[in-house]
Amino acid sequence: MDLITETLTLEKAERDIDAAKVRIDRQKEIVGMLGPSGPQYETAALLLQTFQEALGALEAHHKLILERVEQLRNDA
Repeated sequence: MDLITETLTLEKAERDIDAAKVRIDRQKEIVGMLGPSGPQYETAALLLQTFQEALGALEAHHKLILERVEQLRNDA
């Protein structure tokens, strides 16, 4: 891909990370409101864990894109 496309992809990855952080914050609120017992709590806590794992994947993807953008800038 070219530098412009990769830069746009990087910007989207950053937006995705920001959105994931908002979802995590909201899910933490929900988990906190439910208290540590019951099936709703377990489901909410599992969803929070899933969101956190997804954030990790998004951040790893962002790192790869950033490295590619830097490489393209250096090659230019």
